[in-house]
Amino acid sequence: MKLFHKKIKWAVIIGVLAMALIFPIALNYILLIPLNANIVGDSTHWLSFWGGYMGAIISSAVAFIILYVQYRNNKKENSKNRQLQLNVLLYQQETAWLNKLREATVNNLQQYHSNNLIDISNMISKNDDIYHILDKTRSIIDNLILTETTINMMIQDKSDQEHIKSYYEKIDVTRQKYISVLRDIQIISAIFCNKITKSQLSRNINNYDDIASIELKKHIENSNEILSGILDFMDDRINSCNNCYEEIRATVQLCISKEQVRINSILNDCI
Repeated sequence: MKLFHKKIKWAVIIGVLAMALIFPIALNYILLIPLNANIVGDSTHWLSFWGGYMGAIISSAVAFIILYVQYRNNKKENSKNRQLQLNVLLYQQETAWLNKLREATVNNLQQYHSNNLIDISNMISKNDDIYHILDKTRSIIDNLILTETTINMMIQDKSDQEHIKSYYEKIDVTRQKYISVLRDIQIISAIFCNKITKSQLSRNINNYDDIASIELKKHIENSNEILSGILDFMDDRINSCNNCYEEIRATVQLCISKEQVRINSILNDCI
């Protein structure tokens, strides 16, 4: 389409130049043709008339072309400025959203810090009150679910983007693993502090079969005495989550970085 318009533009320019060159020559020959009719004025007067007449037409045509070009350029410029304004507004909105997402991911990331599990391990080793331990683990789980719910609400409309989808999947896997360890710690703290036996597990711990991990069930089944090695097993479970914090942090950083690139492209497209 642009090539077609360009060809038409050059055809008009060449046509105007050709008329400007050919018309005076043609007019000179036309005026020399004898006519058997009464005509006001001689050839000189008519040459002056046609010269002024054609000059006015050409001047008007040039003025019209200039106005048209200015109008078209102004229209393009106004359209570009409007699009730029819209993109700037979108950029500001997306940047504000990204800042809130950063804050939400930081709050979520804090729940995965290894100090949380170390504090719980120390509480059990010191034979702390069972309810303090349960409150601690329950608080971490609740905060984990709350902060992740906030994040999911913020990015649910962008889940079609590949890096957001990857973020969902990696966070979900790590979250399930982390909560599983926290559930085991709750069970172990109850077993350790209340000296629960194998036969008392289902009766004293609600939903034991549902919340206990496969690893914990196997450990208890293979132990002659339930308390034998239970604290070492708990330390192993805690150590299995040592990398959770770094895994989540790396995933968050990658997601945030790609979102920043996407947001920056909103303005780059208009430059």
